Amino acid sequence: MKKYILILFIVLFSIVPSIVPKITFAAETPTVELDYSGLVKCDGVLAPKGTEPERDKLCDFNALISTVKSGINWLFMIAVPLATALLAYGGILLLTGTQKNIGTAKSIFQSIAKGFIIMLIAWVSVITVLDWFIRDTNKVIINTFVNTPQ
Repeated sequence: MKKYILILFIVLFSIVPSIVPKITFAAETPTVELDYSGLVKCDGVLAPKGTEPERDKLCDFNALISTVKSGINWLFMIAVPLATALLAYGGILLLTGTQKNIGTAKSIFQSIAKGFIIMLIAWVSVITVLDWFIRDTNKVIINTFVNTPQ
């Protein structure tokens, strides 16, 4: 019995070390997939040309405008559900019928309207200012900012 256990250990210690790297894929290098879904959509400092081909997003004015676009889109995505909830709350207050609740509901409706008007004016003014200062070669930035085709 001891002889069989000794043979089993010898076989395991000679075969297993040669199989394990193939099973765990230890010799292969992983492929790098960069994710630009965060706030900053560029790489910062770029590596010398050819050393890291997957890192090719230069941090320039286009990346800055893309970041501003993402921030404004995020604010709009937060503001619309919030305004919807406030409109529903104002509607419930309006339906209750007391004078105090009707006054509160009217002030909520006015505040929501003022807020959306300010947001839209700010959005249009940012696009207008960008149109004034961007060179003709970079006009594609405004098209991506407004999401209109070229």
